[in-house]
Amino acid sequence: MTRYGEQEGSKVGYNPHKPGRSSHHPLIAFMAETRMVINSWLRPGNTAAISNFEGFLDETLEILSDKKIGLVRTDSCFYLDRFLNY
Repeated sequence: MTRYGEQEGSKVGYNPHKPGRSSHHPLIAFMAETRMVINSWLRPGNTAAISNFEGFLDETLEILSDKKIGLVRTDSCFYLDRFLNY
């Protein structure tokens, strides 16, 4: 997410459309059945996708603590032993 000006929390990171610009790297959890956002974090643009996944996943599972979860689907960047073992 490209940012213009001095938005809080934005940092220069990977941005293929506007190299050198500040950006945010969002992390979002959806529930497929309801098509609703369960949790979202707006992280600095210089953050890797897997950064602090433990905190995000713990928070998301706490939000869904009264629900039965049958499947967790992630982007390919989460296909790491660190994530799969967690």
